Amino acid sequence: MKKGDFQRLAVNPPAYANYFGQPRVLLGTLGIVELNINGFPFPGWSTVEKSRQVAHIILPVLNKLKGVNWSFQSEMSELDSIQRRFLLERMQITYAMAARNEACHVLINDKQDMEAYVNDEEELLILRFFPGEEDSISRAEDTCRKLRDELTELLPVARHPKFGYLSACPEKTGSGLWYSFLLHTPAMQILNGNRQLQTELEQLVPMDPQPLFPRGNGAHAGLYWLHTYTISFGKAARRTMEKLHIAVNDIIALERRARTRLLMEPKKRQKFLALLEKMLVKTERGEVKTFNASLEALSALQLGHELGLLRARRSKASTTKLFSAAYFDIAPTSLALKQKLLSPRRRHEARIDYLRKLVHEKLELQPTFRQQKS
Repeated sequence: MKKGDFQRLAVNPPAYANYFGQPRVLLGTLGIVELNINGFPFPGWSTVEKSRQVAHIILPVLNKLKGVNWSFQSEMSELDSIQRRFLLERMQITYAMAARNEACHVLINDKQDMEAYVNDEEELLILRFFPGEEDSISRAEDTCRKLRDELTELLPVARHPKFGYLSACPEKTGSGLWYSFLLHTPAMQILNGNRQLQTELEQLVPMDPQPLFPRGNGAHAGLYWLHTYTISFGKAARRTMEKLHIAVNDIIALERRARTRLLMEPKKRQKFLALLEKMLVKTERGEVKTFNASLEALSALQLGHELGLLRARRSKASTTKLFSAAYFDIAPTSLALKQKLLSPRRRHEARIDYLRKLVHEKLELQPTFRQQKS
């Protein structure tokens, strides 16, 4: 890692965070390519020396990929604990990578919409984010398939003619591709709560919904990554992708119906209006301190603005940008690293000040409704 590379990386959020403020349900799709090198033990069984040999094979190929500029490259042993937590908070390393050291490398491109991990749970893992709703799935599928095929030409990839691309976990052997969908479901969150929402998603499709931020905090914002399993190999892959398109569209429809219910059903609307007034008062008085409470306030106020129940003095584009930036600006490790706020009390104070300025000075959010008194 070159001096100053981490600081330059930390100045801007990962690309997917720029879309948190969008009114869409599916904010984008993360396409993942996972491959291993033939003739080497998979991570978990490999020695440091063998992993170094793998890195020497993979890294030159990654630096020659067409159209990719890796502006950040680091061996994990070069990163301290707070830098690791910062990247983990932004989902720019995995939990496995956060625990690794020698011969394990992370690369992030200049746009921060693409990462590569060498000697993670697989010997090579590449992730790329595609914004948008339904079209993001198709773009992710097409781009990642081409990237996998390009890498297969450049690397001695471990592959079986019958079972496909081999994985450290036998159940994940297949096409070498899988996907995660970034969902913003604030209305379902408000109507159903954390556990009910997760149960509903799990019953709808056999995928694993995980709150965006570590330790489950993202549930308070209705922000979820919906992880698929590895896509099947061969002809079954097409059927699997068709099912994924249907499942994601079903989730989008559920959230849109939930937003309609918040507007149209009198009791639910009244309850939501009361929540918005409560959040406006609490942010002004400085009563929203913790990260969880801040995420909940941001998500509710953003939804209220999207549904026309709150108005802002700024343009729609500016409002969207400010909401998008807020989620990571108030995150614990972001505050600790960027503002040197190591104590929870200092971070609470910073969040109070940030939310008050955002809601009541920059956006000047005001209700467009006059709540009926019972």
